[in-house]
Amino acid sequence: MSTLEIENFDTIKITGRIQPKYLVGVTGTVVGQDDKCVWVLLNKDHPNLKGRKHSTTGTLGFPFATVQRVDCPTKDDSAKAAQIQELVHLGIMETIQN
Repeated sequence: MSTLEIENFDTIKITGRIQPKYLVGVTGTVVGQDDKCVWVLLNKDHPNLKGRKHSTTGTLGFPFATVQRVDCPTKDDSAKAAQIQELVHLGIMETIQN
């Protein structure tokens, strides 16, 4: 997957060969990217994370080959807007660009 297909605030799902295996299937919001990976705020309510090490982690970096975009935000998406506000509240994102 190339950087052109994933943008900030997209919802992604972790796929492919990744360790630990319980991360496969977990969704999250893209908060940044660099040449090697995409930085994701994991959906802390995902059942795979319940009681796991990364259930309370902020952002994690994943290689592009291990993630798949499942949704991109629209201006009318209230759930996405709430998630973006949480990012701002946590200090992860300072500005919102739609």
